Amino acid sequence: MRFINSIKNFAVGIGGNILTIVLGFFSRYFFLLLLSVEYLGVSGLFSSILTMLSFAELGVGTAIIYSLYKPLAVKDNETVLSIMQFFKKVYRTIGCIVFVIGLCFLPFLDFFVTDRKGIENLELVYILFLVNTVISYFFTYNRSLITADQKAYKLAAIDYLYKIGHVVIPLLVLWITRNYIIYLATQIAATFLWNFIVYIKVQNEYPVLQERKKYKLNGRIKKEITKNTTALMIYKIAIVVTAGTDNLLITRFFGLTTVGLCSNYTLIIQNMTSLVSQGISSITASIGNLSAVENDEKKYQIFNIVFLVNFWIYAFASLGLFFCMNPLIHVCFGERYVLGNSILVPMIVSFFLLGMQGTTSVFREAQGLFWQGKLRPIAQALINLGSSVILTKLTGEVGMIFWGTAISRIVTNFWYDPYIVFKHGLHKPLFPYFRRYIIYVAAIIPPLVICHLLYRMILVDSHLLDLLLKTVITTVVVNLCLFLSLSRTKEFKYLRSNLYSALKSRNK
Repeated sequence: MRFINSIKNFAVGIGGNILTIVLGFFSRYFFLLLLSVEYLGVSGLFSSILTMLSFAELGVGTAIIYSLYKPLAVKDNETVLSIMQFFKKVYRTIGCIVFVIGLCFLPFLDFFVTDRKGIENLELVYILFLVNTVISYFFTYNRSLITADQKAYKLAAIDYLYKIGHVVIPLLVLWITRNYIIYLATQIAATFLWNFIVYIKVQNEYPVLQERKKYKLNGRIKKEITKNTTALMIYKIAIVVTAGTDNLLITRFFGLTTVGLCSNYTLIIQNMTSLVSQGISSITASIGNLSAVENDEKKYQIFNIVFLVNFWIYAFASLGLFFCMNPLIHVCFGERYVLGNSILVPMIVSFFLLGMQGTTSVFREAQGLFWQGKLRPIAQALINLGSSVILTKLTGEVGMIFWGTAISRIVTNFWYDPYIVFKHGLHKPLFPYFRRYIIYVAAIIPPLVICHLLYRMILVDSHLLDLLLKTVITTVVVNLCLFLSLSRTKEFKYLRSNLYSALKSRNK
């Protein structure tokens, strides 16, 4: 059942994010037709600011979800209900805090937006972005229960309809009104409706949540949540600073227009990150259930299997982005939006490094290893900011900001997160992990070289045809090479055997 739930959540997560990517391009294309590139810059900037504001959540959601794994596994409904009642109170308080802190940023908007050319009602636009962010805090705690119970796939239909409606309806409103304020207000209405429907769905799925009796949270669990939240607070603050630094620095050094140009690339990278990481993170609840009932040997076996899947996905995605990104930008947005490899390469390197951290992140979260290594993200954030600023001032190149992010990941979480998971979670030596990491990275070289040589020989006049050819060739060459390199590993054989068994039982 754990394997089946993982597959269902994986498939739903991947499907939802593919839909998000397609809709993102659709939205971006029509957005640029209807409004100027400066509005893209404003959208990127405010999204970064509000991402950093999310530190007010302090990681309490992750800590509480972890506390749900065991009571759900043993069907302890009273403990589940006490945790959810606590969760509801905390998240609604956090929503109010985020709104108040967000309002405190209003007087400082001119510090980041040095040129308001073409942007009307900037303060009102920011407030609408803020409201859209805050709404979810009043409903999302309910969603966490169905996620922790390995049944997030049951929300697929609601999520897919929301993704479509959240893009199409506001764009229609924008096309009719040509008013950015009304466009944002429509997005807020869609966000509220989606959260409310999910809230009702989870309430019906778990009737225990409708119980009006108040339960006191167990002191041990509350202490555990408090300790984990303290550690996650540090993680959260550092991570959101790292995530929000790039756009803030680009705005400060190069202006909103450059943010708008880079935002097409960051949109694709972020969507791809969301797509592939959703697939891996969708099995977190199953890993949490595994960790609650299985021994170290079983956990280590599953870790290596997840690591193989994680690598394959990110290797394919990284090479696909490298060869297809510029043709895609050219086809979708036009030649003037195409940027050079000096920006593209560090973005993809950073994307790959972050992706290869996915397995250790899932196991660290699923096993509740929040306290250990709590200071690592601070080091990463400081190195990211410092190296980005220094390299940018030395060279004057936009790409150096993204190299700063890649450097910070190499120096910190590349080695430290695996150390935490192997020492405190799996209780295994770390050397085999790095040996496997090196073998996997080496497996990227053959498809990289083959694709590069093929594309030097294949020259076409049509940009669309060029994109289609590169997409097909990259897909076939990369996956064929990875299959030839990795199909004999015991992890691959385990996956093939279990998938065959799952399909066979489904057909009975």
